[in-house]
Amino acid sequence: MRVVSAAALAGSLAAAINLRRSDDVPGGGSKSSYRQTLHNFQNVQYYGDFLIGGQVISGIFDTGSFELLVRSTRCQHCVHPTPPYDRTKSKTYQKNGTVAKHVYGSGPCVSMQGYDTVEVGPMKSTKQSFWEILRHQIQALDSAKFAAIVGIGPNF
Repeated sequence: MRVVSAAALAGSLAAAINLRRSDDVPGGGSKSSYRQTLHNFQNVQYYGDFLIGGQVISGIFDTGSFELLVRSTRCQHCVHPTPPYDRTKSKTYQKNGTVAKHVYGSGPCVSMQGYDTVEVGPMKSTKQSFWEILRHQIQALDSAKFAAIVGIGPNF
């Protein structure tokens, strides 16, 4: 396993998807830090676990993007080597319905926007915007140890 420093990951992630520490108080900041453990699969895939809608999902933290995309049960033609996100198991899911195409270096995917509670360690964001993958042409997703792309890069 590899661990990314709290400052690098938590700071970027909080800025990218508006996460707040659950122990933060209004008007004040928390001085504690959080270390996100990353799992190492054959020195090729580094991924970490987080919660979305109460479901544990493994995600790759991508510094080249800024949105959260999850392989979901809406993707009927997807191969699911790891558990996908299932909106019907979430008590906090809210539908948006907007459909968009996201293009990565490894290929495109078509996703539907929704909102749910996202938690990374002690950080929590309610009504967090995210995208459920409907279909994709990203070959790595069909055999990946992760089910999400967690964008922690700048928001352009």
